[in-house]
Amino acid sequence: SDLECIFLSHGHHDHTAATVEIIRLAGGGVKVISHPHLFLHRFYVDRKGRRRRGGVPEEEGIAEIEAAGGEILQNSKPIEILPGIWTTGQIPRITDFEEVGKSSSGDERIIVLEEEKIIFNV
Repeated sequence: SDLECIFLSHGHHDHTAATVEIIRLAGGGVKVISHPHLFLHRFYVDRKGRRRRGGVPEEEGIAEIEAAGGEILQNSKPIEILPGIWTTGQIPRITDFEEVGKSSSGDERIIVLEEEKIIFNV
């Protein structure tokens, strides 16, 4: 396979699901780049007030990625993936107009640190 690298921008299931399957289809040997906090467990409260697990699906965790032949590379700083292709590194949350949310108790603001993007120099 020609696949060398997968970049996971943040820990939502719609950005991380199928990572293991893609690595398997590629025959392994794929680097998976992410922020160190991407695989932390996350929870949310649904509309009925129930606490639910969110974030990266359990079957797409570090152990599962490594078992499929993936190599996890965690970094919060900008890195060059290939010539002219960079990650931004951790993007600071400094805006006052975008509140991420409150903790389940409502006492604390939820901080999401692993937001990253990719930059192409073309």
